[in-house]
Amino acid sequence: MKFKIILKTSHKHKERGKNCLDTWIGGQDYICLTDKLTGLFNEISGSERDDYHSNEDKTVFMMNYIKQNLDEFSKYDWLFFIDDDAILNVQAFYKIMPFLDKDKFYGLSISGSPLGPSLNFPSGGGGYFLTTRLISRLSNMTAKGHGLEDYSVGQWLDENGVQIEQNVDIGDVNYWIKLNAWYPFHKYDKFKTQNPQDLIDALNNNRESVVAEVMDCITHHYVKEPLLLKYINEIFNTHEIRI
Repeated sequence: MKFKIILKTSHKHKERGKNCLDTWIGGQDYICLTDKLTGLFNEISGSERDDYHSNEDKTVFMMNYIKQNLDEFSKYDWLFFIDDDAILNVQAFYKIMPFLDKDKFYGLSISGSPLGPSLNFPSGGGGYFLTTRLISRLSNMTAKGHGLEDYSVGQWLDENGVQIEQNVDIGDVNYWIKLNAWYPFHKYDKFKTQNPQDLIDALNNNRESVVAEVMDCITHHYVKEPLLLKYINEIFNTHEIRI
């Protein structure tokens, strides 16, 4: 089975894109969804703006671009949208892909947005994934003007009567696809103001619990430190998820 990574980024985050390509995206099929083109990556521009609120415009552009170019994207079983300061356990995703429903949208479902308490929306940073088959059946996505990608995706799904799925049945196990929306190591924040290697040393001093924490999710968000990105990627590559 095949999937394509859609790395949501900006020309202002070139180093983040490079860090992702040097670690977890290396060797994978990907495209950077950006604003101003850099020429450094396989990339596509989804907005002429490069402020934070352009994230909505870029995602609206990409969803509709896929819908208009189904022949180009239908060769992929899944399209995985994720931020440039996040990391995906690629091997874990390959392991669960055969069990996923291609008519469903998967993500970390969050509720209680300022747009209304009944709106459920996916964590944009932690990642979400869907198929071209589902995109082809949905209406065109439209920008709502608030500039918030995750809320806009939630509104788009709600307009089309699509729920956000968080679990998949694998044999007798109902597995929670834990797409982590938040940085998982807040207790180590004090090391971020020091030498980055001090953070890695602190993690290694608690290696067993850290590995369990890392492997509990198939994505982690807010991983901005290159050394930490490499550290988590190494754990992903040397341990298997338990299902």
